[in-house]
Amino acid sequence: MCIRDSTCTFDGETVVDVPAEFLADGAPANDLPAEQPPEPTRDLPETALDTAFERVIGDPNTASREWIYRQYDHEVGLRTARGPGDDSAVLAIQETGTGLALSAGAEPNWTAADPHAGARAIALENATNLAAKGATPLAAVDCLNGGNPEKPDVYGGFSAIVDGLAGMCETLSVPVVGGNVSLYNDSAAGAIPPTPTIAMLGARDGYDAPPTELAGDGTLLVIGDRALAGHEARLGGSAYLDTTGGSDRFPTLPEEPHALIETLADVANQEGTLAVHDVSHGGLAVTLAEMVSPAAGADVALDGPASAAEQLFHEQPGRAVVETTTPDAIREAFADVAPVHEIGTATDRGRLDLTTDDGDLSIAAETIAERRAVLDRAMD
Repeated sequence: MCIRDSTCTFDGETVVDVPAEFLADGAPANDLPAEQPPEPTRDLPETALDTAFERVIGDPNTASREWIYRQYDHEVGLRTARGPGDDSAVLAIQETGTGLALSAGAEPNWTAADPHAGARAIALENATNLAAKGATPLAAVDCLNGGNPEKPDVYGGFSAIVDGLAGMCETLSVPVVGGNVSLYNDSAAGAIPPTPTIAMLGARDGYDAPPTELAGDGTLLVIGDRALAGHEARLGGSAYLDTTGGSDRFPTLPEEPHALIETLADVANQEGTLAVHDVSHGGLAVTLAEMVSPAAGADVALDGPASAAEQLFHEQPGRAVVETTTPDAIREAFADVAPVHEIGTATDRGRLDLTTDDGDLSIAAETIAERRAVLDRAMD
């Protein structure tokens, strides 16, 4: 479809009449010399499982943000159906029975490891946050941050995040309707990583979205995990490597992201779905840690060709943990869309019990919460 003109009317009067080509391609271009960043080598640390788990769940970049969002009134207008601290907030538009879901975020470690794939991952991760609450992504705005673009290596990374973010948003059919750019973010230590920040809006019928916390009554499934499916597990960009040292390539993204997001949103709204939480920052370890509570825990067993560290800490986006009473219905929904793996059951014990080929972990929900309260201790 070719749109020749963009027009806007108000009270029957045309107030804007601009050629669409001017809006899309009329801005001046300034293509600078660009160098693509080198691909990271694989150099993984040898860290005990319990030590790695404690470091990752206590890392400020994966820790609880409650101290921050509790400084603000998120109940203004009494429309908050699902508040901050979940994958996405959900606002109740009571006049129409519609839920508006909102997710925003960035992950500089991802784009430092691979600017193009990392930017694609950030868009996918925010879309997954919306789908986990049963919402379909509709639109996004962005903020593109980088260092001095006159340096070829900096501009190479920055141009890669632009292409990556645009490509994934196009794949997901999510228009980017606004945004801004911040460049020349340099210091004596050098330029910041190329860092796209995105805020994405979605909608759902009703606003009774599934929670993140486990109910304690269902089967636990992991949706979309390529490492559990036997594909190469990569730890590049992860909190695990950030806290323990080492390097690796960034994970390969799902092959059918649009279908995955659509199906996850449908599954989140199924009657048998008790809880849903996306898997991204900190990997499966942090997701499970965030889902347990004193009232409900998880008994999880992981096996397969990947190591326990790779299974628990890789940060491939486009994944979710679902607690369900109808696992077969979810497997059927994701047939030919994404892999589904049963990893255990929710319990009423208030503990996270993990069994892996490289060792076992058992930790109480209260202990997890204390270790994740690093920002509370730092800010109080």
